[in-house]
Amino acid sequence: MKICGNILNLVHNAVAAEVMVLGMKSGLNPELIHEVISGSGSSSSIFENRGALMAADNYDYHGSNFSIPIKDSRFISQHAHDLRVPTPIYHVALQSYYSAVAQGHYDEDAAAVVKAMELAANVKREKL
Repeated sequence: MKICGNILNLVHNAVAAEVMVLGMKSGLNPELIHEVISGSGSSSSIFENRGALMAADNYDYHGSNFSIPIKDSRFISQHAHDLRVPTPIYHVALQSYYSAVAQGHYDEDAAAVVKAMELAANVKREKL
């Protein structure tokens, strides 16, 4: 059960970051993106919680840094392999986590995956 939940957490967090970066690159304010999507049929609890951190550009450790998803990625991949279950969406989403860790975000909240995507998309936030 933990493996299934961890896959959902990672994928939901990665797609929340993807949405934030696409919106910002489109000229939208990250706080507006978070506000409009939260509570809608497109939202998730991950988007509402981690999306708030992404919008605020605040990645202080809030309970889920990169250590668990990176550690568990081997177990998840091996388990899916052993059962011959394809997990392509999980494995694509995991690549952004590896990028974030390589960029120095390991000890930050996993919402910092958005920073890896911002770098890949050449998104530069305005300093407030």
